[in-house]
Amino acid sequence: MADPAERLESKRVWSPLFREPVFLPVPLFLLLFAALYLAGSEFRSWQYVYDPPWLLFALNSVFITGLSLLVSWLSLRSYLRGGFSNVLLLGCGVLAFGLSSLTAGWLIRPPYGPNDTLTIHNTGVLFVAACFFLSSLSAFRGVGAETDPAYRGPLAGSSYMGILLLVTLLTMATMLDWTPPFFIPGEGPTVLRQVVRAVSITLLAVSAILTFLVYSERRSAFLLYSVIAILLIGSGLAEVALGAPGSPLNWLGRASQYLGNVYLVIAAMKALNEAKSRGTTVEQALANYFRRSETHYRALVDMAAEAIVAVDRQGKILLMNPAAEQIFGYGRRETVGKPMAELVLPEHSRDMFQILLTGEPCRDREMEMSRNDGSIFPAELSVSPEMLSGGDATRTIIIRDISGRKRA
Repeated sequence: MADPAERLESKRVWSPLFREPVFLPVPLFLLLFAALYLAGSEFRSWQYVYDPPWLLFALNSVFITGLSLLVSWLSLRSYLRGGFSNVLLLGCGVLAFGLSSLTAGWLIRPPYGPNDTLTIHNTGVLFVAACFFLSSLSAFRGVGAETDPAYRGPLAGSSYMGILLLVTLLTMATMLDWTPPFFIPGEGPTVLRQVVRAVSITLLAVSAILTFLVYSERRSAFLLYSVIAILLIGSGLAEVALGAPGSPLNWLGRASQYLGNVYLVIAAMKALNEAKSRGTTVEQALANYFRRSETHYRALVDMAAEAIVAVDRQGKILLMNPAAEQIFGYGRRETVGKPMAELVLPEHSRDMFQILLTGEPCRDREMEMSRNDGSIFPAELSVSPEMLSGGDATRTIIIRDISGRKRA
């Protein structure tokens, strides 16, 4: 049986996502899926089918290909500036999703048919899921490799051209019937298609979990919308897999994937807004979400006996070590992304703190601070010089509780 503290910690990790209004489409699509699936087999069979070839091609072109090209271009610019392989993987995955969906929508027209469409689409989705998984895993572990600037352009160009070449070869092989069947008319999807789809959905689900765990630490709108996008695309794939092409259940899955791509674009726009608010570029902001782990630095901070807090240029908390948590009475997840002045400073100390935050580095500046329970205590603050990391300005603040010294 799980320890109560562990259950509480798990609730703290997951509850922020469920409380977000933008998360509403995920449970809504799942409820609609359950309603259609339970309403009767006719809603997932060939009884009610509406699938004009031009409509799927048009929708795929707008909601998947067009939006995917936008996100992949943004990822390319981010990689060229920051050099992080996680960003390049993300761009490759989205580009493959867009190109394969465009081709799949085109091949549904005669003389081709469902098998050609499903072969292209499912193979592309598997590649997308693998890229998303590798990108989110690297972000979670904080080990994204940074490419030397001299090799970024050739590597990015060859990667994107490789995606285009692979989709082209896959399309030609499918049109010439060189690929194993994914769909047999009169029988439905083959075992191969179901296995590929199951693997893709599993990889996307794991990617969503890993991305959310990164979001729980960094509380970025970019990461939040990315989590929702992955969940919508993954659930849409599951819904499409359980319904005949053109059936109501199948269309619900397509709509979920379309909305997932809209969320990817919103994620990119959120990254742009966050970059502007920090006085940096969107490429630098995206690269920072996937920067390499500072394992040794974090280990030293966590082991320090003195309270240490890192803040950005706006005074928002980026990191708080265990000693600081003990002094102020806050958990780490309660503070990340929150203004430090509002959390741990009484009103009369905030002007002085703002001066320290924007001024020259200083040592042992005395001021009063407040705990989570509202109690006030005297403290000494030492503020580091402003440091730039990927375009973001940060300061490290060392805090000493001098209540005992004052009493003595």
